[in-house]
Amino acid sequence: MVIPRISEDMSSEPPSARWLVRELIRHAGARSKTPDDLSEVALAACETTYRDLARELGTASAQALVNRAQAQDALTYPALRELRLYRERKTGATVGSTATESDQAITAPQLELLLESLLTLLGRFVGINIVTRLLSPRDANDATLNEGGR
Repeated sequence: MVIPRISEDMSSEPPSARWLVRELIRHAGARSKTPDDLSEVALAACETTYRDLARELGTASAQALVNRAQAQDALTYPALRELRLYRERKTGATVGSTATESDQAITAPQLELLLESLLTLLGRFVGINIVTRLLSPRDANDATLNEGGR
């Protein structure tokens, strides 16, 4: 059983996808070598979330969720169509390298929207509480609370 981390700002209300996005990005920023680059931090949160979902749900299911979230959000932000979370980035490649043919760079708010859409879609299937248990950021010490970690 995975025990979610509950931050100080969380009330007794059920968690929201927006809250979980903030937690995932905060955690990615804490682990980042460039925490001031918000686009890089948001992209790292998206990549980590995709990898965690692929491990928990299977690659095909994780990819289907990402593709659906991208299709939904690309109506507003076409640059998101070019993002491929299921491909490993080359070492040193930046979020700027994910610019589209029209040279539109993907921004941190766009990546946050994509992540929120992804979590909302999954939440519709299994409930946001289960999504929170699957994906809540954990420190190395927290892994010992989970049956063998992830």
